[in-house]
Amino acid sequence: MRRFNLCVKKTYGEGPNVKNYWPNVGTMVYFPATQGKNEGYKMELNMFPGTQFYVFENKPKEQVAAQPTAVEYPTETINPEDIPY
Repeated sequence: MRRFNLCVKKTYGEGPNVKNYWPNVGTMVYFPATQGKNEGYKMELNMFPGTQFYVFENKPKEQVAAQPTAVEYPTETINPEDIPY
C-alpha cells in the first residue's frame, strides 16, 4: 500500500517575488492487485471528512460493456394483469 498527498498549488507575492506553496487537501492510497481483486485507489479529501472516494480507470465504453455486472436482471416480461391492486 502506498500513500500520496493531494495538494493544490497556491501562489503569493508579486512580480519577481512570486512564490508557490502546496497546502495538503487530502490523501490518496494505492492498493496493489491481489488474488481476485484489481488494483485501485481511495481518496480522502479534508473538505469532506468521513467520506471516501474510490478511483476507477476511465475505460472506453466497449470495454466497460464487455465486463460482467454483479446484478442480474430478469429477462421475463411482466403482465400488468397479474399484479393484484
